[in-house]
Amino acid sequence: QNHRAHIWRNAADIPVSAYALDVIRMEQRTWASDNPGQILKWTFPTKRRDAFRISFRAIDKMESCASAEFRCAFHELVGNCPFSIQRTLCYLYVNYLYPFRTNISAKGRHLLMVKVYETKDESNVWFIPILEVHEMHKQASEFMTSGISLNDVQLVETYIVVSTLAIHYETFARRGGKNQTAGKGNHFGECTRIGGVALHIVLEEEDEHLQKSLEFSDVSESKFAEMTVSVAKLREKRARKKANQKARKAELAAADAALERLAKERREVEETLQRKECLLQPHCSLSELLESGMFS
Repeated sequence: QNHRAHIWRNAADIPVSAYALDVIRMEQRTWASDNPGQILKWTFPTKRRDAFRISFRAIDKMESCASAEFRCAFHELVGNCPFSIQRTLCYLYVNYLYPFRTNISAKGRHLLMVKVYETKDESNVWFIPILEVHEMHKQASEFMTSGISLNDVQLVETYIVVSTLAIHYETFARRGGKNQTAGKGNHFGECTRIGGVALHIVLEEEDEHLQKSLEFSDVSESKFAEMTVSVAKLREKRARKKANQKARKAELAAADAALERLAKERREVEETLQRKECLLQPHCSLSELLESGMFS
């Protein structure tokens, strides 16, 4: 299954209507002020032990406060994700992803990991830095039922940071339901679904980043790998340029410091000479008296 399954409106064959986007915009404009108690505290977990643990009860509460129109519009936005993933993403979107979108984008490229444990009625969510994504993909086996795939790597390398989130999701359950023995070897159950999606933050029409996000959505799958390589090369070029600029600044700072030290030493020498010149000279008669040896 394609991990980059979502395409935004204005794409050739789909889907998310202008009406749905307008409904999402109206809801997100007032959600924080209407439901301040549901907004998550700002943090940016990058380790599983620090992950958000979102109970299904909290998701139920969010859904009871959100309009049915908004829930339908958001489900349209996230496409073919499993229903439990759609519910988790909807909760995250209004209570964390949209309110803190600027803070999140400032952290740079990350893969948002979402794991839903249906036997525990809980979802775990955290961010994985891009370098760790590459390392996890190298270690992943083709025969593993879960893990980071090449699709995830390509997605995290190319998504529009200011307006899109790269998401990898996994669902876990015991086969046949909570009380069945299948998958009972661990309390998480078996991995039942794995996939990924590019979740777009629904921007205002006048937002300067909206067009970039739409262009990203319209890239054909045949050109996606090429885009991944070109974007990676561009990022490396920018990193080298930044490193060179930093090195030049360090050299200039060192040269300025050396000049400052020389100037300081010169001032100290001049001040010493000036003090010597200002010392009172003994009267000539005193000098003659001392030379005569009268006090010897």
